[in-house]
Amino acid sequence: MGEFQPAVTERAGDEIAIVDRALADGVSTIVALGGDGTWGAAADRIVVSGRRDVALGLMPVGTGNDFGKSLGIRHENARAVARAIAERSTTTVDAGRGGGRHFLNVVGMASTSR
Repeated sequence: MGEFQPAVTERAGDEIAIVDRALADGVSTIVALGGDGTWGAAADRIVVSGRRDVALGLMPVGTGNDFGKSLGIRHENARAVARAIAERSTTTVDAGRGGGRHFLNVVGMASTSR
């Protein structure tokens, strides 16, 4: 697979700075271990960067993983998922925009008017 540099989050939102730093360093593959929230945050940063050469590997370790399930990326297939990431097997997906950020699967918004 090649060289990799692990990074660990301590709290929700840390992934944003980690992905931004990786993108600034010229990384072309980012593997996000998590679920829908982590994956959506990582995807947002990649889209915002404008870098079309970056692949986002999705390793399911979150609680819901709804987006992963729709792509066949499941806990039960962890070895196959790791192999696909290592081989840089990719699928192009659309990202939506809402609530001030990009998202992969769902977005939640609250009304500010009554």
